Amino acid sequence: MKKNFFDLDATGKIFLWMIALPQIFGLLAEIILMVVALITGQTIQQLLQIQPISFAVTMLAQVAILTILLFMRKKYNLKQAIKFQPKIGARNIILCVLIGIIGIFALSPIVDWFGVFLQSVGFNLSTIGFDISSPLMLIVGIIFMALVPAILEEAIFRGAILQGLKRYGKWVAIFATSALFVLVHGSLQQVLYPFIISIILCQVVLKTNSVFSSMIVHFVSNSTSLILAYAGFALALPIWASFLVAIVGVGVMWALSLLLKNTEKPRTQEEVLEMIQNPIPQMNNNPRALKIGVYLAILIFVLSTVLGFMPVE
Repeated sequence: MKKNFFDLDATGKIFLWMIALPQIFGLLAEIILMVVALITGQTIQQLLQIQPISFAVTMLAQVAILTILLFMRKKYNLKQAIKFQPKIGARNIILCVLIGIIGIFALSPIVDWFGVFLQSVGFNLSTIGFDISSPLMLIVGIIFMALVPAILEEAIFRGAILQGLKRYGKWVAIFATSALFVLVHGSLQQVLYPFIISIILCQVVLKTNSVFSSMIVHFVSNSTSLILAYAGFALALPIWASFLVAIVGVGVMWALSLLLKNTEKPRTQEEVLEMIQNPIPQMNNNPRALKIGVYLAILIFVLSTVLGFMPVE
């Protein structure tokens, strides 16, 4: 019988696979690129300049998430377990769209300043290897770099992981999920924005009791970022103004999240009777898998940080 919930052991295993699987896929991709480079006489760097190859490499993490979700389907009723309730109402949809748009404008300036700071101390910033200079590529980017991550990442983090941790308290679940979300990015460059936006996304899900709401925020946020990049728009502010905009913007986002309505359907009489007749099985709260995943994620994060400070030839 499929489970309708995640315990700590399941949450830990999901996170561990979230860390390990992209690394495995990345290693396989590097081996393939090495073979192709030997056959064609090109370097791996030259191959990565080819748009389809670069695009495929950037999508490895999403492929890993999809693989994890497919395996999860065998043991879990995913729709119930991750709280996927698409009927959240027009009011909630509008609020989620506003939160997503405000998030980009509020946090982008402070993120830019954080990048400037990292560069000033010798860190090499990485740039997205995806060309969005044409309308067609913008559409492709919105589909594969906004829609796909919004669905898959939210299903894992604000779905499986947040739902598995929320029994330990709202704030523990929010901050633990957000910290894990930062670690899975594995980069010093991607610390500030993922952590702050994850806190908002967790709040949105807990308020509506539907991961579909955070999918909307995530999609709108990523899409807005791509559209602004395509338009060449950049909000350049002094550092003091960036902090002020960030503080006010996050406050507005939080205030909007408080206006969201719970979309969970009341249980029917049949469902209540079924719960009484079939009590919830004992949960496995062994934290071993989660600890291994966190240790591995920290190791990768530290190695990535060290490599980021090494001179580029």
